[in-house]
Order: sequence, then structure tokens, then C-alpha cells
Amino acid sequence: MTSLTVEALTASYDTTVALQEVSFTIPGGAALGLIGPNGAGKSTLIKAAAGLLPKQGNVHYGDLEVEALSMRELAALRAYVPQQSEAALPYTVAEAVAMGLAHQSRFYGTPAEPARVARALAEVGFEKSATARWDHLSGGEQQQVLLARALVASPDVLILDEPVSALDFKHRTQLVKTLKQRVAQGATLLVSLHDLALAALLCERVLLLAHGRVLALGTPHEVLTPEILGAAYGVPVVCGTHPTLHTPTVELDPRAWQ
Repeated sequence: MTSLTVEALTASYDTTVALQEVSFTIPGGAALGLIGPNGAGKSTLIKAAAGLLPKQGNVHYGDLEVEALSMRELAALRAYVPQQSEAALPYTVAEAVAMGLAHQSRFYGTPAEPARVARALAEVGFEKSATARWDHLSGGEQQQVLLARALVASPDVLILDEPVSALDFKHRTQLVKTLKQRVAQGATLLVSLHDLALAALLCERVLLLAHGRVLALGTPHEVLTPEILGAAYGVPVVCGTHPTLHTPTVELDPRAWQ
């Protein structure tokens, strides 16, 4: 199992500081949920942790420093899924998913691995034919394909930016089940989510970002409180406990509309 460690990470866009001195560790086989308001720095942190953004500070996968890894080594260790993809890929679903295996090919081709591709698509609940064109899919279906591409090579570290944003209840449920299974099998997960109750269900710990800084880091019950969330989001919330799962629930306080 491979841990993910971020140490004193600072990142900027031009003269704007997006992250300031962010540090955390995710042990191998554990999940950390990244939450916070829009503009808090979540996507910046996700990209930096994936080794895709210039930064100050350090990111390690196990004992390996991300900046010392080649692109092939990086692709073998971790999979990254952005919040959305603007690419209009002229490929079939099967070809798009198989791109997640390209690092295993000597010349970065897309290996013909139909069984592995089919398993990855089943894991995310994709229901159309693998011969369907990527650019003919809905936004939710494209998100499923990107997630299947991340899962197909069974990487040690999964770094996902809002992976359920375009999914309906059925496919969101399927993905959460799959991610929990992957973590139970030893994968390390960093995932950003706007759905706070879902973050509590999926992750043992959550990190709350606000204005590029860590406002809170701890178990869902420690972080998802009216006081902490109200300070971060600027609106009153009501927190409770799920009657059967015993995980925190979060709803807007009706006073928010008054």
C-alpha cells in the first residue's frame, strides 16, 4: 500500500496565491475527502497532489517524491480524474478506457485488454456499449468513462476531483461502492466533493479548505459541525447523524433563505 503525503504545499496562479502551507498524510488503504467552498483551492490541491502543477513544498507517494518520477512512473502509481474534460475525443468508449493502460505499453499505445476494460466499465456502472463514441455520450456517461480509465490499471493512488458531479443517484451509489471496495483492497484515495454527507460516508477523514488554507482536518464528526462549516461557507447549516449509517448529515439551515 502506498501513502500520499503533502508537506507545506503552496501554489500560485500568476500573482494570486491559491494554496498556502497545506500539509496532510493519507495512509495507504485510506481515504481523505477534500471539502470547502468554491474558490477554496480544492482543484489546485488535487492537481498539485497529482504532480500536474508547479508548486512549493513536497508531495510523496510512499517514499517517492513526485517531481523525481517520470511520466510513465507517475502514471503507473496514480490515476487522476479532473472535474471535467473539455476534450471531444474521437474514440470509442473501449479505446478511451484503454488509454489508462498506455503506460504499460512500450510505445504508449493502447493495449487491447477487453476484459480489463469491461471490468472497469462495470465497476462504474456504465451501461452503454463499449463501442459507443466518447463524443456522443452525455456528460454523466463521459464522467463514468474517465473514472473507468482511472480504475482500469488498478493504481495505488486515486486522485479524483468531484467525480460524482454529473452522476445521478444510481450511478453515484455504484461509484461510492466501487471506491470503498478499492480502498478496502489497499488503494489510497484523495477525493474532492461538494456533497458533505457523501464525503462523510466515503472517507475516514475530511480536510476543509478555505481561502487556500486548512481550516479543519479530522474525522467527519470532528469537522462537519455547524460552527466550522458556518465559518467556512458563510451560511448557517444543520448537522445531524444518519439513523442507520451513523455518519454525519449536513443540510442548509432554513434561516439561510430568510
